[in-house]
Amino acid sequence: MRNVVIPACWLLPSCNGVSWLPSRDEISPILENAEHVFPRGYTPQRPINDYLRAGQTSAYLRGEKLTQLQEPPEYTQMVSSFLANKMKSQKLITVTIRDAPYDDQRNTNLSEWSIFLRKLDPEEYKVIIIPDTFNLWSRGIKGFDYCEIASLNILFRTALYRQAYLNMLVAQGPCPAAFHSGSPILVFGPVNTDVASTKKWWQKIESLEPDEHNQYAMFKVNQRIAWGQETVENIEEEFNKFINDFSEIPKQPLEEHGIQSKRHSQLMCEAALEYTAEKIKFHQVIQEDIDTLEAIIKLDEKFIGAKHLLGMIASNMGQYETAVQLFDNCIELSNGGYRREIIGRVQFQSDGSNPIEYRLLKAEALEKANNLEMALQEYLKIREMDRENCGMSEKVLELDEKLKMIRKGCMFHDLNLVCFRMSNYPKCLR
Repeated sequence: MRNVVIPACWLLPSCNGVSWLPSRDEISPILENAEHVFPRGYTPQRPINDYLRAGQTSAYLRGEKLTQLQEPPEYTQMVSSFLANKMKSQKLITVTIRDAPYDDQRNTNLSEWSIFLRKLDPEEYKVIIIPDTFNLWSRGIKGFDYCEIASLNILFRTALYRQAYLNMLVAQGPCPAAFHSGSPILVFGPVNTDVASTKKWWQKIESLEPDEHNQYAMFKVNQRIAWGQETVENIEEEFNKFINDFSEIPKQPLEEHGIQSKRHSQLMCEAALEYTAEKIKFHQVIQEDIDTLEAIIKLDEKFIGAKHLLGMIASNMGQYETAVQLFDNCIELSNGGYRREIIGRVQFQSDGSNPIEYRLLKAEALEKANNLEMALQEYLKIREMDRENCGMSEKVLELDEKLKMIRKGCMFHDLNLVCFRMSNYPKCLR
């Protein structure tokens, strides 16, 4: 809390102050008067986790830009002074070590890194190693300077990352400090059997396809994942690629990686859809949710799950014409044999194999819009498709009876109208 959570708040340019309350009870009056609360729907009684990639992916698809973390000015100056006493004109390379007693499959391969780092020309590169907080005084890689304060202080660490020519590390906790501060980064050894490093984890949580060597769409081109084994050969190969592409620290803002393939797009869209579906399950729909779904459809017009959910939202908001059109799109895609492999688990990750569901939603929207004739036609089609559904037969009879009553009411009204008109005619014309 003291070393990471509270200091990290000051990395946000928008941060004006941080309060550490002695009791959770004291937050209630603050939340009651707050205009903006993150995560959405958060209360002390029901805390919400919202720190994984899906929220950022959704924002990226909507066209939003990520806030860039930046240390307070005094830390920028502090790191500059620190480096002035450590190096001359070399390019700074930081190596962040992971040496934790848990999930040790993700720990840094110290022997491989030692061999690689000794190959670097000390006249050209200055290597500073940031040790793991769990083994602050360990010197698994010998012959290089260590910076313990960067391990303990997130503001100093971020400032150091931002002033480096390149930050090299295995996938671990400090990665976001580099990625989200716009710092140049090479991340190694991403796929193994650890729960947070499996192929499925990268696909579902990070929206990246390891087989395609995807990069994060929202990050800069000098912020890279080096897919492959954590070996001397691979580290050296990826390092050489980087220095060939970026011989100096870029003076101008770099472009983002962007979406790199159809598969990459699919993974991002599915993550955004699942994130949105989870949000609206517990909270009122807001414009952000609608914008996310529309962005998914714009990116992939055949993304049936997004149309499914957006149609349900439109129907609940009374926008029945829009809802019917979206459900018609789902029916058309489904009837055309369109199917999609899905990664997510929420019900809106429709694969297109259940046209009855889309017809039912369409019929319900038509019924709510008082277009009973068309609603009845849809229910009849559903009954024809699912003859074992007794409830559908009852629904057809119910709606048919309602239409008969309406027709009788219209006939009675018309008859009364005729009688009224005749009663006003002169007797000679009756």
